[in-house]
Order: sequence, then C-alpha cells, then structure tokens
Amino acid sequence: VDDFHVGAVELDASLALTPFVNVSTAIAYAGEDDSFGIGAFVIDCGIAGDGDGFPLQTKHVVKSGVSFGRFDVPFGVAYLEYPSVENRLITLPQAVLATHGAWNDTGAQFYAVGEHWTAVGYVVNGIEHPLSAEAVAPARTAAGGRASGKVDELFELGASAAWDFAAAGAVMFIGGADLSATLGPLDVRSEYLLRQVKAPGVPELTHGAYGRALFHLDPAFLIGRYDTVLDGSDTLDRRLSGGAGVELFAQGELRAVYEQSLNSDIRSVTLQLVGGSSFQPTGLRR
Repeated sequence: VDDFHVGAVELDASLALTPFVNVSTAIAYAGEDDSFGIGAFVIDCGIAGDGDGFPLQTKHVVKSGVSFGRFDVPFGVAYLEYPSVENRLITLPQAVLATHGAWNDTGAQFYAVGEHWTAVGYVVNGIEHPLSAEAVAPARTAAGGRASGKVDELFELGASAAWDFAAAGAVMFIGGADLSATLGPLDVRSEYLLRQVKAPGVPELTHGAYGRALFHLDPAFLIGRYDTVLDGSDTLDRRLSGGAGVELFAQGELRAVYEQSLNSDIRSVTLQLVGGSSFQPTGLRR
C-alpha cells in the first residue's frame, strides 16, 4: 500500500425558490491539492414539460429548462461519471482527459428531453487555448451541444460538438459520438472523442475512444474498460482497467480497481470506499 488519502468530499445543498426555479450547489474537497472549491452552482428554471415543475404543460416534451451557473459541461456521456459516487472505475478515460479534460465551466445551458430523444446546448467561458507548445491563451467563449436518439431505455446514440474561441482569435473544435446500451444487468457504454487545434508544436488532431462494460450482480458488480488515445495516427496510450465492488450499505460501496497502460510501465491498484447520492441539480443531468 503506497498511502491512504481522501480522494474527494462533496457537500450538496438545494433550495426551491419557486415551484419552477431551483438552486443547487456542490462544495467539493479535492484530496490531490488539499483544497475546497465550488464543483457546481446551478440555478435551474423549468420551462415546459409533463408534470409539476413546469409553467408550460405539454405532452410532447417530458421536461425542458434553462440553467445558469457552474456545472459539468454536458459533452458526450463521460461527464455522467465525473462524481466519484458514479465512477466505479475511479479514474476517467484517458480519451476524455486528453480532449477536454473533464470539462467543468461557468455559463448557461438549455436542455430538453422527449420520449425518444434528448437535446442540450450551452454557452460557457471556455477552455484555456494552446497557441504553441509553450504558450496558451485564455478562452473568449465556447459553445456546443449534444443531441441523441434513444429506444426506450435500451439504446441511446448521441453526437456532441463544441467550439472554443480564444482571445487571440484561434478556434479549437471538440467533437464526439457515443453509444449506450442497457441489457438487463449489463450496462455498456462507448465513446469516440476528438480535439482539433492549429498551433505550432501542438498536436493538430488528438483523438481516442473507450468502451466500458458494467455487469450488476446485486449487491456486487464487475466492470471493465479499454481506452486508447492517439496523436493523428500515432498511438499515445492504451489502457486496460478492471474492477469489482460490493454495496456495503445503502448508497455505500467498497471498490477495487486495477489499471495498466499497454504503452508504458504505468499500473495501479486502488481500493476505494465511497458513499453518497448522485448530485443532479439540473433537469437533465449534472
């Protein structure tokens, strides 16, 4: 055992200002740098939907609304597992980290969910933009969205795109496609991601993909993931991750995960005890 440490702690609170407006916040402690920060602060306003919480009632949209504040940017599907409570492999896919770095930002988003589709669009401050191998520029703004089609709760196919505009005039594009399926106790998810930027000394095209399978054996589970990242046609890293866990009590799990790089000597074994509930302040997702 190398060491014991606290990975993350999140304190959540919510307040209903009106039947249609909710305020939610998450104060997060990061064990890596021993600091507290605001993981999310969201003012969520319902617009149209079927049921309570929406001023406009309609049968054509299950729910829709607009949110303002700081949130995990809804790019692709990986952001659903940013919180440690949801991330049973403990680490995030390298393809996610290499393309948009587990994007958390401040801005506004609009979401809508139908019976067989979802749509979300956002405008946020943006990601720091590389100008060269040694220099970066602050972002001026970023905008993007995701749309998906789904078959009941079995399959969902989605596509994401975002453009990040730097103060220096450069533009960075991030895109992706994802496929999710739930077949009884088996939950399968795969995603392809790319980042395109033109700057001297910086890879023009960084892209990658991962596939993750989760098998429920209540109260236990098995999980595995294959992840690869490329610079153009050159492979930067390939990783295999596998783990198992068991529910010790309601909303509490003990997990063990092994991860190994196939292109380097990186390998790790992690034990994690995690407890809590999912934090979802918006009407769509966190």
